[in-house]
Amino acid sequence: MYIMSGDTQMELEIGEFVRISDHTFMVIGERPHGNVGGIALENYSIAIDSTGNSSGGRVFRKKLEEYYKFPIKYVILTHYHGDHINGRQTFKDIDLIVSNYTPTAKRRFKNGLFIKDEYLIQDGSYTVTIFHTGGHTVGSMFIHFPAEDIIFAGDLIFENLFPPFGGDPTCNPELWFQALEKIKSLKPAKIVPGHGSYLTGDGITHHLSNLKKLRGTIKEAIKENHKPHDIEISDFYGEFHSRWWSRTLPHWFSFYSTIDKIPGILEEIRSRSTDQNRIFLSKMTITELKVLANHLKIRISGNKKNIVGEILKNINL
Repeated sequence: MYIMSGDTQMELEIGEFVRISDHTFMVIGERPHGNVGGIALENYSIAIDSTGNSSGGRVFRKKLEEYYKFPIKYVILTHYHGDHINGRQTFKDIDLIVSNYTPTAKRRFKNGLFIKDEYLIQDGSYTVTIFHTGGHTVGSMFIHFPAEDIIFAGDLIFENLFPPFGGDPTCNPELWFQALEKIKSLKPAKIVPGHGSYLTGDGITHHLSNLKKLRGTIKEAIKENHKPHDIEISDFYGEFHSRWWSRTLPHWFSFYSTIDKIPGILEEIRSRSTDQNRIFLSKMTITELKVLANHLKIRISGNKKNIVGEILKNINL
């Protein structure tokens, strides 16, 4: 059985330490850190994310090892944003569990264990299930610890902040909705978000409601030929984040503007030669190309020429 030491709530250099349950804790991240967490199993512990820099990673690792008196076997990276992964060098002797869809994953994560779908960790009578969902990013994952009905959601949930950051070029709002519905269906007692304090399981309802309201407003604006800057949404939850709004709104607008065109785009591609498709795709905007690649589950990076090349190389119609 693991041993807990020290106070159950205190201030660390990386944020406030909060005990969630007997086997889990979180640290509420302060910039440049997202939330991180720990799970104790029978013989080892698991870290959730690695903080936003190497010094934060060292503080977090020390706390996790001292608190549970266990070796750390895995570090699960919920997605690839720097405020969650930049402390990973502290854990270079430990296996990192990373989404296989993370951009340049195999080059960036030398000690990575790459997963595509659902992945089960078992230690004695305890299990941890990792669900790869996409959504916030193409590689977003959440972690379920059923023994205590706890979920670590990563940045699929930003508690008390609206909008959640949806401006990543690989963000897929529809997969995000599916991920939140999946979390809701598991009926967790508590959810640890990627940012902000933990919430009870039924707290996910307002996140879904507000994101669906945002989607509906964007679709209606597209239908009426409005532009992103014409869109307003009221009755949102939590603190309004203007910078995230300025990046999330255009991306979601482009996503829903493009997604309806994809069947026609694919028909065009099927009817053309490779050289013709290169010209055809080059006339699309970078945002349209990214939405198309995301829809086709093709990992892309670089400038427009490189993106077109990756789509042509990997497209499978």
